[in-house]
Order: sequence, then C-alpha cells, then structure tokens
Amino acid sequence: LLHVHPTKEKPYHTIITSGMSDKPMMVPIGAEEFRYGELMIALPASWPISEEAFKDESNYWPLGILKMYAHMVHEYETWLGYGHTIPNGDPAAPFARNTNLCCGMLLHPTLMPPGFRKLRVRDDKTILFYALVPIYREEMDFKLRESAEQLEARLRQAHVSELLDIARVNVCPKKKLFGFFGLL
Repeated sequence: LLHVHPTKEKPYHTIITSGMSDKPMMVPIGAEEFRYGELMIALPASWPISEEAFKDESNYWPLGILKMYAHMVHEYETWLGYGHTIPNGDPAAPFARNTNLCCGMLLHPTLMPPGFRKLRVRDDKTILFYALVPIYREEMDFKLRESAEQLEARLRQAHVSELLDIARVNVCPKKKLFGFFGLL
C-alpha cells in the first residue's frame, strides 16, 4: 500500500494499492480496457496511522479490505471495476466494532483530479483507479435491486465520497411501519 500524508490542500490520508495492476485481471470478453486496476481510499487526517495503531482492527480494517480486494482478483481469477460491490461475509457483517459499514463499493474517485483515474504506462496498458467506498447492507441491496448509478447518485447527494466516515448517514435506510398494525 502507498500512503500519501495529509496536506493543507488535501487534509486526509490517501491510501492506494500498489501491485494489483502488475497482472491483468480476468475481465469478460470485450472489457479488455478494464484489465488493470488499483484501489484507493481516503482516511480522515485524525485516523491513527502507525504499526501500533494497526494492532487494533478498528484502525486497520480500511487497509485490510484494500489488500484483500487487491489480492482477491488474482487469487480467484476475477475482476473488479466501477459499481462492483463486495459484502463482508454472508450475511454481511460490520468491518469492525467501530462501524456498521459492512460492504465495499467501487466508484470513480471524486477527491482526486479527473486525470487521476487513468494512468497510461504503455501502449497496451492503462491502469484505472477506483475509489473504495464502504457502504451499508441496505445500500448494497438497493444497488443490486436498482443500479450502481442510482446508488452513486444517492451517495453523492449525501456528500459521501471515498473519504471514510465510519458513522455516516445510511442513504437507503429500512423503512419502518410505526403503529399501522393496530389501526384496522
């Protein structure tokens, strides 16, 4: 993992995988332009970043899922790209005790300049960068029912980006029926 420290202009830690794009992913026929990818996430400037802090899963989990997803594509001969969602187990369980976020979704980075999304390294190799946005189970269910684009629109409307907020609002909360059963 590569770590870019917070700056005055970008007051957050940027964590980027390095090595996922060393080998091509097993993309479907016709999707060859998506063979090479890397992942990134942004952590608040106050996020504990040290070997000692990472002994606590509540601090380490964002890095752990980046590593897991980056290895997964080659270990299972699959691919990851825009809109893909990955639950943390079945059923999806929170990533750590400090959050109810339990799934990951890959979106285009919004905190980085548009040119960050693609890195052409050779005529035959362009690396695409995807933002890992941790999401709630209800949000993943909505994406599976509707579309990645519709969920992304809801997330963007709520100002959700790749900057991790472990207690952010759920943009697809379960609807609750209060007192309707005793009315008839």
